Amino acid sequence: MLTKKLKRVKILKVNKSEIASVKKEYFIEHRNNLKCRLHVNPELEVVYVIDGTLVVETEGWEKTELHSGEAMLILPYKVHSFTPYDGVKARVLMFSENIISEFNETCKNKTFESFKFEVNYELKSFCLYALDKYKNSNDIYLIKSVFFALASAFVSQVEIVGKRSVNSGAEISRIMEYVCNNVGEQLTLTSTAKALSLSKNALEKIFVEYTGTTFAKFLNNMRIEKAMTLLSASDKTVTEIAYECGFGSLRSFNRVFVSFVGKTPTVFKKEI
Repeated sequence: MLTKKLKRVKILKVNKSEIASVKKEYFIEHRNNLKCRLHVNPELEVVYVIDGTLVVETEGWEKTELHSGEAMLILPYKVHSFTPYDGVKARVLMFSENIISEFNETCKNKTFESFKFEVNYELKSFCLYALDKYKNSNDIYLIKSVFFALASAFVSQVEIVGKRSVNSGAEISRIMEYVCNNVGEQLTLTSTAKALSLSKNALEKIFVEYTGTTFAKFLNNMRIEKAMTLLSASDKTVTEIAYECGFGSLRSFNRVFVSFVGKTPTVFKKEI
């Protein structure tokens, strides 16, 4: 029931017709089967399972199973991944800062017992209606109504268990925000550490502890996810996509892409 213009999938095929034609600065929608590795987004995400089961893994290696009628809210710049069971149908809605600013302020410095909540039939019907109508009108108020309806369901069901320290997670959020916003640049461990006023060892340690992988592997993962989105949803050439995703050459792009996806970018694009 929720989605964005980007398509983040691992080896699953993506139909261009499934990508919502909406204003990128406000909202993006993904539909149906979805699988993606650990990554971060600047948007707030709501993943909703229509049928089947989807496993969401978030920071701290916590795994949450979502079943039919269940949804989960994922805050901006929070590391997460999706693993679908066979046959699952789900929607992922991604809302920009322009949409969620009031909600962010409401939830500021609060700790919730869970980010999982239920979507009843009435809410589901309303959201599907509004999303379908939005595709033909680009009326931003429709998207706002969808988000606040979902936000209302979330805050009415999920208990606030305490206050979050102002500095809690601030460092990792700062790091993830920087990497996410600069994934298309020529980032290295050295340049990123310098930009964030950290030592290389400290930055690498944070990545290993927080994501379970090295800085280089996480960065390549983010780049490949972005590349698959562009291969699926744009008419750009493979070479253009390689450089837009931060790779220094087409050769290095092909090598890393094959190591993650098991096929070349050209083959991946042809199979869509």
